[in-house]
Amino acid sequence: MVNSNLITHYIPLRAKIKYHDFAITTRSRTVDHFVETKEEIIALSHELLIQPEPPIKAVRLLGITLSNLNIDIEKKNKKNGDSTQLTFNF
Repeated sequence: MVNSNLITHYIPLRAKIKYHDFAITTRSRTVDHFVETKEEIIALSHELLIQPEPPIKAVRLLGITLSNLNIDIEKKNKKNGDSTQLTFNF
């Protein structure tokens, strides 16, 4: 029996890896819970960087993107047609 009150959220996490020779690769993963701490973001980002295998070339830049965030300000801005650049205090 499925609980109708159970809501599962899927959060896509993407890594864009730019190498010293300007080649670019992307990797992605989806988690089934909200990512709430910087420690979890760092751990998931590290997993994306080394799996399926660590980069064999020097990495120049690593970009991490999270989607479907559980943030009230994002919901308010969507209603107004605005967008907000969110920041993390690292």
